[in-house]
Amino acid sequence: SDLRARLSVFLWCLCYVSIFASFLPTQSSSFHRIPRSSFRLSYLEGSELSGFLAEDEVQLGTYSARLRFGCVEKSSPADETSGILGLGFPLGDVLKPLLYRLHAEAPTESPNPLVFSLLLSTHGGQLQIGGYDPKSIVEDSLVTTDVLPHCDDKKCQFDKFRIHVDSIRLGDTVLFSTPSDHLSKPIEGIVDSGTTCIVLPSVTTQDSGVVNVYSRFSAIPEERKHVPLFITIGDKEFEISPEDFFTPVDDVTGSSSTASEAEILPSRPCITTLASVPELLLLGNVFLRSLVVVHNLTDVEKPKISFAARNPSYSLSSSSSSFDPVASVLKVPVFSSLNSYQFVTHIAMGNPPQSNISVIIDTGSSSLAVFVSKMDTSKLGATLQLAAMIFSFLVLLAVFIFIGVNARYTPQLPVGVYDTEAALAFPTPVETKPPSFKQFLSMFKRKPEDLAQVIEGQPLMRRSSANLPIESPETLWREDMVLPSLAISNAGIDIDLELPLVDRSNVGLKLRNTSETKQPGSQ
Repeated sequence: SDLRARLSVFLWCLCYVSIFASFLPTQSSSFHRIPRSSFRLSYLEGSELSGFLAEDEVQLGTYSARLRFGCVEKSSPADETSGILGLGFPLGDVLKPLLYRLHAEAPTESPNPLVFSLLLSTHGGQLQIGGYDPKSIVEDSLVTTDVLPHCDDKKCQFDKFRIHVDSIRLGDTVLFSTPSDHLSKPIEGIVDSGTTCIVLPSVTTQDSGVVNVYSRFSAIPEERKHVPLFITIGDKEFEISPEDFFTPVDDVTGSSSTASEAEILPSRPCITTLASVPELLLLGNVFLRSLVVVHNLTDVEKPKISFAARNPSYSLSSSSSSFDPVASVLKVPVFSSLNSYQFVTHIAMGNPPQSNISVIIDTGSSSLAVFVSKMDTSKLGATLQLAAMIFSFLVLLAVFIFIGVNARYTPQLPVGVYDTEAALAFPTPVETKPPSFKQFLSMFKRKPEDLAQVIEGQPLMRRSSANLPIESPETLWREDMVLPSLAISNAGIDIDLELPLVDRSNVGLKLRNTSETKQPGSQ
C-alpha cells in the first residue's frame, strides 16, 4: 500500500543516517590532521564539498594503505552517504587516488588495483579489482578503446574517462551518427559512475565536432520514448533498456514519485542537458547498468577502457568481499542508494578500523573525501551512534507493527467474561476503522486498572482472574491450524484471533476451566 511504501522509505532513511555514520577521527589512533590545510571540491551539478586534509589507514576489500584524503566539514547540498571514493586519474601530487596507493603498497602477487571493473544494476553490483570475471560478459561483446586526454593551450593530461562515441539512437530514431552528421570524428563523451543520468549536448559547434543531440531527443513525442537506447562505441552497439534509463521520479533532479505512479510508468527518462556546459556528452550510471566496464590505468601514457554486455545469468549478489581464484579478481560488493541514483561501497578507516564508511563510487573524480564528526570526545561519539541505532530499531519495530495492524485489520469481535461452560458466539461483525497511530501508541501505556480501554467503541480487554485455556471444536478448525496459548494474569485477559478461512458470521468458541483447584470467584 502507499502508506506502507512511504513509511518504509522514512524508516530506511532514518536507519541509513544512523548506520552509515561519519568517520570519527577521535576514535582512530593513526589519524593525523595536516596543519593549516584546506580543500574544496566542486561538481558540475552545483554541489560542493569543503574541509581539511588528513592522513589515516584506509582499507578497501582486502587491500589497505595509508592515504591522504579530504575531511568534509561542509556539504552543499547535504548528502546521505559518508563520502565519495574517486576512482579516476591523479590530478597533482597532494591527493593521490586510493587505487594508486593500494597498488604501491600491495604485494606483487595480489591482483593489480589499477585494473578494475564496474558491474552495476538497479539493485547493486560489484567492483572487481584486478580485471574482470570472464563469466560476467556476453561472448564476443567486448570492445576496448583508448582514453582520450584533455588538452588546452598549455598541455594535455588525462583527467576523465573520455572516449569517442560514434552514434546514439533511440529506438529507430537516430539522434546522431558520425557519418550522417558529416563529422570529422566521433563526439567525445565522458563515462562517469558518479553521475546518474545521460547528459546530451545542446549546442552545435562544427569546430569541436558537437551537434545538438538533446534538441533531437526533445522533439520525440513522450509516448515514443519508452524504447531501448543504443550507443555505439568502436564497432559495438550497446543496448540500454528503458527500465534502466527511465527513473520513477518527477524530474531528473531526483524528487520521488508515489509508489502507485512508479508502478504504472516511470515519469521521465533520465536524459538531460547541462546549461552550464552545453557541449557536454556524459554517460552516467544508467548507461552502465547492463554492461561490464573495465578500466585499465596500468599504462600512464595510454590508459584504456573496455565495454562488454553483461551476462544476464551472472549473479551480482554478495554481502562481503571475496577473492575469485579462477578469475584472479577481488570482488567487492556495491550497493545502490535509496532511489538507485548512486552506487556505494564500504571502506574501513582508522586504527582500530571503522568499517561503516559508505562512499559513492565515482570514476569522474580522483580523491577520497569523507564526512567527519565534530565530536571532541570519542566515547560521546560512540554513545550517540549506539543510541541512534537503538532508537532507529525501536521506531522501525513500532511502525512496522502499526503497518501490520492497518494491513491485516479485521472487524472487532465482542469480548466479555463468561462462565466456564458457556459458549461464545460471534454474530455478524460490524466494520470498524483501524486504530489511529495515537491510539496504537496508547496501547503500550495501558495500566492494569485501565484494561477496559476502548478503541472505536470496541473493548480490548475485560478483567478476569481465571486460568482459561482455549479449547476449539474440531469442526471449526482444520487439523493444521493451532490456536496460540491464552496468557492470563490477575491483570486481565487478551484474546486475539485471526480467522482467514472461516465464515466470520457464524463462529463459536468454548472456554473451559482445566485448573485442578478452582480459585474463589473464578469464572
